[in-house]
Amino acid sequence: MMKLKQQYKKQLWEYTHATLIGLIVMAGLGIIQFLLIPLVAGNFASFTIKRLGSSITGGISTALSIAVFIMFVVNIIAPYPNFKEAIANGVSRWTNWLAHHLALITFLVIISLLDMGVSLVNGETVGVNTIVAVIIMTTTFGALGNVYGLLSMRGRLILTIGLIVGFFLFAWLLARLIILLSPERVVMVLQSVNHPLVWDALGVIWVALMLAIDYGCSMRMQLRRD
Repeated sequence: MMKLKQQYKKQLWEYTHATLIGLIVMAGLGIIQFLLIPLVAGNFASFTIKRLGSSITGGISTALSIAVFIMFVVNIIAPYPNFKEAIANGVSRWTNWLAHHLALITFLVIISLLDMGVSLVNGETVGVNTIVAVIIMTTTFGALGNVYGLLSMRGRLILTIGLIVGFFLFAWLLARLIILLSPERVVMVLQSVNHPLVWDALGVIWVALMLAIDYGCSMRMQLRRD
């Protein structure tokens, strides 16, 4: 239990450290923007609390978007270094995997609450679909990061090239399919399956599949020399 707690704190700090820096920097930039623009324009009447709040919340909103991007990057590059350090400290694969996902859930909750707070302050609707999309992307990048952790440097390079080529090939085939079927027919097909339950089911299946890949690769990860 103690090792789980220590690993949890360490991995949570990996996510929060960069996020805190981003929040402070972007909020600071918002304040600087609030001060400089009226000075340059000579419009001192625009020095209002409302405008200051708008500048700060705008900076925080941008920082949260950066934090989500950082989370995706960390999910790709961190699994193997975390595993290597965990093994060196006598932490089991299961404990390391569980600590990582507990830290990830905590970070997602914090980011979601901050995003909801900023949305409410700005009088905007809280985007639940955005949170769901972030969860799907996070589990996808987490699975990819653990797959990378199983591979050598050459294997990671081959997989990266394969993913890039596969993405552009898929985009090309999709574009060709739309041209062959006509855009109107494609829209009709999408509308026929455009039901919340369909997309919810697909989302749950995808997340479960990514977590299974994530867990399976994490339990089979081995120390490498490269």
